[in-house]
Order: sequence, then structure tokens, then C-alpha cells
Amino acid sequence: MKHKYSAYFSIILLFLITGCAPTGSKEPPNKPFTPIVDPNFIDLSLITGVPCSAPCWHNLTVDKSTKEETLAVLKTLTFIDQSSIKETTSNYWDPSFNKNYDSVPSQTIMTNCKNPQAESCFEFEFVNDNLKRIFIFPNYTITLQDAVTYYGAPSCVILGAWGAECAGCNIQLNWDNRQLSASVLDKRCGDGTDLCISLRHGGKIPPDYVVQTIVYYSQAWIDNDVQECFPWPGFSEENQ
Repeated sequence: MKHKYSAYFSIILLFLITGCAPTGSKEPPNKPFTPIVDPNFIDLSLITGVPCSAPCWHNLTVDKSTKEETLAVLKTLTFIDQSSIKETTSNYWDPSFNKNYDSVPSQTIMTNCKNPQAESCFEFEFVNDNLKRIFIFPNYTITLQDAVTYYGAPSCVILGAWGAECAGCNIQLNWDNRQLSASVLDKRCGDGTDLCISLRHGGKIPPDYVVQTIVYYSQAWIDNDVQECFPWPGFSEENQ
């Protein structure tokens, strides 16, 4: 069965081929996916592996890189609004600390996209000056089908309800060999919950869902099995 790329993803690949290239769970910003044609405004590394492939991101690596190294890299990237770079404090937990879910203080570097402006695109979380997690909110359309076409079949899939009064379904595809995940949050009241239930009972994933969050995560999540991760079920026949 042939894979079917989203329209804009195909355009990016066409530019690349012709040599004129234009690459944890957190709720992504509520924003439309804007068609952007200037290659200086998008992170092509997500689909080209240049300058390095996951688990490396622009020569930064979770569990190894420091805050100083991260800031130095950010200053070189044309798709980031340099004036938006800021630091904040938060809390972080992973299984390497303890199984009691006691979090530790963390520092986060946040940045906006250059285009669209004033929209969060990247977050880098540190514990004791050690990079623990990278959040990416893509500013161009990547579907789950695109992600699987590029990264291969996921190691497994994590499902979770989102919201209290009207729960939706969070679908997270994990590639443990790359320490990377791609997530989609289906906020449809009722329908989202039904989707999670269906997937837990052997249902397949819609291929055209648009990736909202990409996360590079610590090896600790792989070494310590603390989340229920379902085998990759494949895609539904819809839009294939």
C-alpha cells in the first residue's frame, strides 16, 4: 500500500529533491497550520536529518547537552525569533529520579517562531544544566502518515484521555530508538474519548491527523517502563 503525503509535506520534499529546499505530554498552542514557503522559517531537520537525525537535534542531544550549548545553537537558527528567547522555571520528573513521582526543579528555555510571529515553537527543559526534553510545535503541516513514512513504524503508542468535563484523546507515537514522539490531541467531545477506546481494543489510527507536538525525551523513559504502551496498530484505510 502506497503512503500518501500531505500536500505541503510533498512540496517540501520536491524542493529538497530539486536542490531548492524552502525538518511527556503537553497541550500544543491553538494555532492554524500556516503554509510557509521560505525555507528560513521552518525546521527542515525534522524531515531531512540535517545536520543530524533524532535523537540528535541541531547537534544537541537529550541527556548530554547543556543550557549554554543550547543557547549557542539557538542563536544560529534562522527560523527562531531571536528576540523571543526567554527562560523560566518549572518542575520535571522522569523514572530515573524515583517511583514516587516527586518532581525536581527545572529550567526551561522557550522560543517563538519567526513566522508566524508570537507563536511558541520550541521549549528546552533542563535539570542541573542537563537537557532532559525538547518540545517542538511544528509551524508547518506534518501528518502522522508523514511521520511514519520518515521515521518508520513506531515502537509503540501511548493513549490518554485529555480534559475533565469533556475528555478527548491524546495519541502519542513513540520511536524509542530515536528518543522521539509525535502527538495528536483529538479534542472532540465524546468522539475523542471513543477513539481512545477503539484504539485500546484493536482499532487503527487515522493517518491524516496533523502532528501537534514532537518531543525528544530522556533515555530514562525507555529504561523504566512506567507507561502503558500499546503495540503499533497501523493506520486505518481512510485516506491511504
